[in-house]
Amino acid sequence: MAAALRRNIAEGRPGCLLTFDVNPNAGWLLSEQDLEVVTQHTGLTVDTLPVHLTDGVDLFIHDSLRTPENEHAEYAIARANARGEAVYLFCDNVNTTDALAELCAEHDVPLIRMKERPARHWWPGNVLGLARVPATRDVTARGLFEQSR
Repeated sequence: MAAALRRNIAEGRPGCLLTFDVNPNAGWLLSEQDLEVVTQHTGLTVDTLPVHLTDGVDLFIHDSLRTPENEHAEYAIARANARGEAVYLFCDNVNTTDALAELCAEHDVPLIRMKERPARHWWPGNVLGLARVPATRDVTARGLFEQSR
């Protein structure tokens, strides 16, 4: 993703990638060049997302705690901070909870499911999910984590 962002910037289409992880050693594969377009945040998403997504979100990738409460809250925060009228929500394992499916049903938008098919590998792959969901300007969404703790 960092390489793609650098190419986009070279073509006059700026962007940035924010990462969130509870492990302070995460991101060790990032090069110095990657860190020009990637900003890492350490801590629970319940604490870090509301603070650092305020510049706007176009694409949100959920790859953290897999509980319905956590996913719903993260999607709500992403939607509350969407840059435009909608935000793309991506889940790297959409079958773990029904959070993204429920959100899509609530807004009558399609949920695109994509099955990974790793070649010559023991891992069968996940089912990825992608949806374009309407934005909300509900700033109370930023406090959803406090309610679910």
